[in-house]
Amino acid sequence: MQISVEFTSEEAKSIVAVAIFKVDAESRTIKLSAIGKVPFITINYEKLDFGELSVGKSLTKDLLLYNESPVSANFEIATDEKTTNYFDVTPKTGCIPSKQSFKIDVTYTP
Repeated sequence: MQISVEFTSEEAKSIVAVAIFKVDAESRTIKLSAIGKVPFITINYEKLDFGELSVGKSLTKDLLLYNESPVSANFEIATDEKTTNYFDVTPKTGCIPSKQSFKIDVTYTP
């Protein structure tokens, strides 16, 4: 008999459990263990400097998100009313595979 068990963790932790399966009159015990890992994301800039830019002109810079962890990382970028008027971020959501980077375009229009 083939059995699949899926595990999704909301936090970094180790889990050990016992599952009891009954088939007809016979019981089987299986020990289950899993490790939940949490993504760790870094960026390539501490500060994006757009320099001096004339009103009405736009400048786009690349921002790289790095996923240093052994699991994929979902992200969502939220902006407030002040930044939405001047900055456009594309894309605002995504998934960064393990040990890879993801490019985001940040456009500034003063």
